[in-house]
Amino acid sequence: MSPGIFSFGYGTDGGYGYGGSGSAVSPPSISYAGSPFSWTYGSAIAAASVTNSGGAATSYAVTAGALPTGVSLNTTTGELTGTPTTAKVIANVTITATNAGGTSAAVISVVVPSPLYTSLSEVWDLGDADGAARVGSHAGLNLTNNNNVLRSVAGGPDGGNASIFVAASSQNLSRAANDAFRLGTADFCVGVWVKPTAFTAECAIIDFLVSGGVGSRNDAFVLVSNATTGRLRIYTAGAYSAATTGALTINVWNYVEIQRVGTTLTFYINGTADATTVTLSTDITSGGLVVGAYSDAASGYLDGLEAYAFVGKRASTAAERAWRYNAGAGRAYAAYATYDGG
Repeated sequence: MSPGIFSFGYGTDGGYGYGGSGSAVSPPSISYAGSPFSWTYGSAIAAASVTNSGGAATSYAVTAGALPTGVSLNTTTGELTGTPTTAKVIANVTITATNAGGTSAAVISVVVPSPLYTSLSEVWDLGDADGAARVGSHAGLNLTNNNNVLRSVAGGPDGGNASIFVAASSQNLSRAANDAFRLGTADFCVGVWVKPTAFTAECAIIDFLVSGGVGSRNDAFVLVSNATTGRLRIYTAGAYSAATTGALTINVWNYVEIQRVGTTLTFYINGTADATTVTLSTDITSGGLVVGAYSDAASGYLDGLEAYAFVGKRASTAAERAWRYNAGAGRAYAAYATYDGG
């Protein structure tokens, strides 16, 4: 018999009897503090416990939406635990608690940023309007447009837009010193799509300064295309490195990425590591950068197009490089936020 208030006395027929009123079970009333949750890809989350101000729940279930792969709901306690193995922005996951008295639902949302996304200093798609600044999609570090760099509409590697550089017009894009580019002596990666239209001079694809602003040759390193062959090398400490074995192909989109691990800098051309490596131990404090010219913005101008340039604060993985290259098709910036590492 359910607990309640009971009375005992004589019945009208002279016999004994009892009566009572049993209390009903209260339904649950649940919530999850901390929503929207921001969880780290590949790292165990801090257990998220449910708060229940109603009757004790006998079970919990996800009744709408889905949790990130690797995170699970304890159907007895309502606790969320696990390690996210997909990068997602997930809104409106409904968790429902149940008991004999009814149900209660809590709606949560979850963000699991991509490891690519969180390790970036900045990304530029380089396809902004003619003469306009090139907007930084990640941290808002826009590039100044010098001498009216135009764009190629739908001419990028993935069908997006791209910047067109004309050496005779001294065109380039630049960014003043910023702590986001304080790479120090740590590992890093820098990548860009480039489509040269002529090999007429030593062309600077992208130039990083050790420190200070644009206008002086205080180069940390310059990614340079050779004047006649399209082979790549690095200009650093006042000298050019050995040239790569591989080379850029003229009038074709080429994906170029360089990365430093320790003091060794490796070139990747269209997803493949080149046999040539360079020693680069420079401490990159907080310098600016130039795209399409040397850091003095007065030489080394590029003839060609560039798209999707980025700076990363760690070395990239083979899977990440293959994903970015995408068999020659590239990736739109929006895809970086949900890349799942596989």
